[in-house]
Amino acid sequence: MITIYDVAKEAGVSRSTVSRVLNSRKEVKEETRIKVMNTIEKLNYNPNSAARALAMQANNAIGVVAAGLTDNFYAPIIDAIYTCSDKMGYGSLFCKHNSKNTVKVNYLSILFGKVDGIIFIGEKTVERSNLIRFIDGGYPVVSIFNKHNTNIPGVVNVNIDNFQGGYSATRHLIQLGHKKIAHIIGDRKSFEALDRFEGYKQALSDYGLDIDHNLIKQGSFSFRDGYHCGKELLASASPMTAIFCASDNIAAGFMHAALEKDISIPKDISVVGFDDINQSGLFLKDMPAITTIRQPRNQMAEYAVAALINQINKNKVEENKIFQTELIIRDSTRYL
Repeated sequence: MITIYDVAKEAGVSRSTVSRVLNSRKEVKEETRIKVMNTIEKLNYNPNSAARALAMQANNAIGVVAAGLTDNFYAPIIDAIYTCSDKMGYGSLFCKHNSKNTVKVNYLSILFGKVDGIIFIGEKTVERSNLIRFIDGGYPVVSIFNKHNTNIPGVVNVNIDNFQGGYSATRHLIQLGHKKIAHIIGDRKSFEALDRFEGYKQALSDYGLDIDHNLIKQGSFSFRDGYHCGKELLASASPMTAIFCASDNIAAGFMHAALEKDISIPKDISVVGFDDINQSGLFLKDMPAITTIRQPRNQMAEYAVAALINQINKNKVEENKIFQTELIIRDSTRYL
């Protein structure tokens, strides 16, 4: 059976270019379009007409597949997508995937024929093969918080500069006079966690500070791992005066572990988180509001919706958009 990849190879173009020709996208040069169409005729290639018909049908709706719908990190993004798409005249169909597994093909098939484009949110929301399947079906796709999709033609990627965020968090602590700075890494399989860790290490290096591996723990982005890693760090023989946590949930877990040992935040240890979830700005009993790195989630969501609808309307958009983070100074850090 002749596939779209065979057509691309024979014509000497990319698979995404063949897809654009099949879907009458405006950005393809006329000479390229003719070459692809001649190759299609030569190879007697018959694209899945049913899938293409569904993809071309206007539903005035977008699909959203997210790693979470109601938790403290994803809920504001979901709400912003709903609000923005509604203002632009589009309905939204939301799907949540199992955090331990990527979405299966039969589950994603529910979206075929019901939406005009899809936004994927999170690193593990879709396998590469399924993503290509949507693109080949003529669906515009936007990916948020997934660096792994940046090399797939036709996918609009929306991310933040995690390295710079990790660097800024660590630099803030250094500028407050701290030299013994611990770090709790998020999931090691996550590019976000690894980029933040690299930023942490680079800041220490730039300011002439050694990396103490006894002050580095790895878990996930959860409160639970922040708590357990915090207990290990606080029981360690290596002293610390500050810590950069890869998420606000980790930071909250660490602070609970510190409070159990009658360690005062920030009097004894300064704490910086990451994300700026709503709860991080609250001052609770014995728990200061968390100094953190803000991800511009609302702006990212609005950009993603606008980019998707521009794609639906055959307008060209920037395929890799990087947003900058912002240091938000609250009550969990102080001068040493």
